[in-house]
Amino acid sequence: MVNVEELIEQQPKGSSLLQAFYRDPEVFRRDVERVHLQHWLCVGHVSRVSKPGDFFVFDVADESFLIVRGRDGEVRAFANVCRHRGSHVCYEKEGSVRALVCPYHGWTYDLDGRLRSARLAGDAVDPDRYSLKPLHLAIVE
Repeated sequence: MVNVEELIEQQPKGSSLLQAFYRDPEVFRRDVERVHLQHWLCVGHVSRVSKPGDFFVFDVADESFLIVRGRDGEVRAFANVCRHRGSHVCYEKEGSVRALVCPYHGWTYDLDGRLRSARLAGDAVDPDRYSLKPLHLAIVE
């Protein structure tokens, strides 16, 4: 990997970008962190989640987002990450479910992201503390 600051210094003014700007993993990581994940992303049309339980997954770089319509009709977005061991909750790219179940240890989340049950953990897990992490979502109709 290159030192990005040094690469910027080496960039000739008025010419196309040096090849490392297109190929270096550190440049890509910084672009994702400082540009792509700092702005609104259009992830799909609301018609993809027309009924309660409908969901789809949207991935960008190393991040995975879960868009789901709840039983109350609200569309919500969450980090597609189980709060137990960090597995993805949904590996299918889209579908319809009654609950979101992590395939790793079976933690079950309601369609509003709230932890419903933590298999093998009993009552020791506070559902308010371990619900799915919500993301900001704007719906344009």
